[in-house]
Amino acid sequence: MTAVATTQSQEKFFPWWLVLIEGIAAIILGLMFLIWPAKTSLVVAPLLGLYWMFDGIFAIVSIFLDRTAWGWKLFIGIIGILAGWFLFTSPVVGAFTLAITLVWILGFMGLFSGIAKLIQAFQGGGWGAGLLGALMIFLGLVILNSALTKPIISTATVPYVIGFGALFFGVSALFMAFRLKK
Repeated sequence: MTAVATTQSQEKFFPWWLVLIEGIAAIILGLMFLIWPAKTSLVVAPLLGLYWMFDGIFAIVSIFLDRTAWGWKLFIGIIGILAGWFLFTSPVVGAFTLAITLVWILGFMGLFSGIAKLIQAFQGGGWGAGLLGALMIFLGLVILNSALTKPIISTATVPYVIGFGALFFGVSALFMAFRLKK
């Protein structure tokens, strides 16, 4: 009874066909990143730039509608507009900059997440958390080392990582769509 109620409440917010379209779009985008990584990156970068510019404008406009956290809204708006303009007007440099930034973010995320897992392990989380933490720290350091020593190679792999991630997300969304349809 609970599973049916949960599925019905989810369907109110996410119609099954919308999740299906999202899954198909993710699979197409993932395949594009895997088949034509450079061309797809050059198309996606300016589109992301446009999105960030509009998002930045809306963040600033929202200050006039709701004054709470206006400083953060202004900061996010300005950064969004500047980053969006950069990606939109310089798609080649923007795509490379976006990819290398993503590599650095992933490296630091792995490092800090690994440290958090190690702390969790020492606070009674078990040896599994400790092993996962050590592995995450190792992978984070490998990614950061790659970004420092071979930035072109590490950047060139980003479209493939995005492609495989989009494929995984797309297939998962297809399964979820058919599950919601039942």
